[in-house]
Amino acid sequence: MAEYSSCDGVALANLVRKGEVSPKELAHLYVEAVEKVNPRINSVIEVYFDRIEGLNDHAISAGPFAGVPFLMKDIGAGESGRHQEMGSRLMKGHVADTDSFLTALFKKAGLTLLGRTTTPEFGLGISTESTLTGATCNPWNLETMAGGSSGGSAASVAALYVEHVNQNYCYKGPPRES
Repeated sequence: MAEYSSCDGVALANLVRKGEVSPKELAHLYVEAVEKVNPRINSVIEVYFDRIEGLNDHAISAGPFAGVPFLMKDIGAGESGRHQEMGSRLMKGHVADTDSFLTALFKKAGLTLLGRTTTPEFGLGISTESTLTGATCNPWNLETMAGGSSGGSAASVAALYVEHVNQNYCYKGPPRES
């Protein structure tokens, strides 16, 4: 996982194209990462395990991000047949009936949509917390919360960076200079 967590989406897509890693292998590494960081930061609401097991390397889109794991924010771009609860008890159980335009573009680009991240209720808060999903912690300091409507997404990315750079979640300060 350390090798792949140092790659951005373009680099991962290049590895998939070269056959050095399969989309299914990346998806399993994604699950491993989520299981490692999410109990501490609460940034991922749902993992699409059914999609991971159904990945077929020959059915992956030829887009520029073919096979790259991707998390969907739980507000805005919906995916047909998947929950989109917008951080709200009022929307609990809501399932999108169609792919949004943005979701269709994500899929066309080849991204493998593998889960949902937290957001404040209807994206309206300055901190990423809601009665439905709880508070999302800042991986740089677990005693503080992630901010804004993309806090779950940002915390997920930052947590993997913290893990890659520091190999633990105890560091309580700004990013270290290399």
